[in-house]
Formats: sequence, structure tokens, C-alpha cells
Amino acid sequence: MLSEAWQQVRSKLEEEKRLPAGGCILSVCFTGSRVYNLHSDTSDVDLVIVWAAKTRDLLAIDPPEPLGLPGYSGSIKNPESERPDYTVHEAKKFCRLLLQSDPRCIESLFIDSEKAEILCSEDFNLLKSMRSMFLTKELVSKYLSHAETEVRRCRKYDAGDRRTSKKVYVAARLLLFASTILNHEPLSIWMPEDFPPRKTLIDYKNGIIPGRTLDELQSQIDSLRVRLETSDLPLDASLASKPLESWLFQIRKSLLV
Repeated sequence: MLSEAWQQVRSKLEEEKRLPAGGCILSVCFTGSRVYNLHSDTSDVDLVIVWAAKTRDLLAIDPPEPLGLPGYSGSIKNPESERPDYTVHEAKKFCRLLLQSDPRCIESLFIDSEKAEILCSEDFNLLKSMRSMFLTKELVSKYLSHAETEVRRCRKYDAGDRRTSKKVYVAARLLLFASTILNHEPLSIWMPEDFPPRKTLIDYKNGIIPGRTLDELQSQIDSLRVRLETSDLPLDASLASKPLESWLFQIRKSLLV
């Protein structure tokens, strides 16, 4: 089913010429619960695709769509009426998102290649080799801010509101990753069946939420923020800028002809 989702998306991209010919798909992977092994059989299938445009198209006076469209940001998404959901990032946009500590883009460098990755080029594997440079205070801060926002929203819901379960589950997962990075432990995105926190996250997702959970999550957020202030993690991903630029230059060079 999962490889079929990519086949459907690829057919749409090719048949409707949503991407100009001659470029290169660098990576195709899942995002959302399927990346973490926290999905069910009915979970949505969401894809993130990293694509490099042909260099001549980027330099053209009149570049092909979508490169030449007004307002093109470097990313395209599927129409709302179309499934599965996908996002295509052009390589330069993806690099910018990495430098901005975008959590999902950084997580795509750490996913289990056998479980949640459909395609990974040699070039993308080179990018993965520098992934530790993106584990920064800025990334942890984004995890904590997102988690706190989810906890705050939950407090506005009535008891038993079904929206609470997903938000609590998301907040707890974000805090797990934040803690892992602060502990300088390997960031494992895929959670094996016997990984103890996985059961708790699944329980939250299924609405099994003990009464003091929100207070405990907020306490964890506060504690991690204190640790973040004294952490020796890099402030941001700026040190990755030159290696990333060199990587992108090699991509452009290979796609010049």
C-alpha cells in the first residue's frame, strides 16, 4: 500500500507535468505517524519528496512551471481534493528549511530507511552524513514551543474532547525527541514495538489520558527549558551552512547538462 502511494503521486507529477522534466528525485519518505511507528491501519499516508530541478531550468530567462510561477516558494503540495497528501521541496528550499531548524525536514534525515523510506539517492545519503549538525538548541526550542502550544490548547477543551488525545500524543512525542537531543543520545525516529515510551504514546493517541497528564507535560516542558539554557548544543545550524552549500553545488553541477 505504501509503495502504491508513491506510484500514484509519481504518476500525477509526471502526467500533469507538475515538475519539469530533467530534474532528479533525491528522496521520498513518509511523514506523520507512519515515520514514528505510531500509526494504525487507517492512518493517512503523507509523503515528503525532495527534488532537484535541472540547473538550466533554474538559470533560464523563462523557466518552466512551477519554477517560473509568481509566488513559487520552492515547494508544491497536492490539491486539497487529492490523496495521498504530498509535499515536494526543491533541493534549495529543503536546504533552507534545514538551516531554519524545520523539525520535519531534519527528522527526514534520521528516519529508518527500511521502514519509512521509499527512495534515497546517493546524494541524499551524503546529506544524511551531516545530520548531526542540525541537532541544535533552536530545534529543541521549536519542539518545546510546539509541545507547549498543544498543552495550552488542550486546557481549553472540555473533558473527553476527542481533540485532546491527538494533541497530548503530539506534545509527548515532541518532548521525547527534545529530551533525546538534550541527552546527546542517538535520535531514533522509528519506535520499535518494545520501546517503552511507544505504549504511552499509543495510549494517549487512543484517548487513555490520566488526569494529571497535562500538568506533567507542562512540568516536563519547564524542566527541559532550564536544561536547554545550559546545554552545550550548538545555538543553531549555521555551522552547516557551508557544507550544505557545497552539497547543493554538487547537485547543481551534476544536473547542468
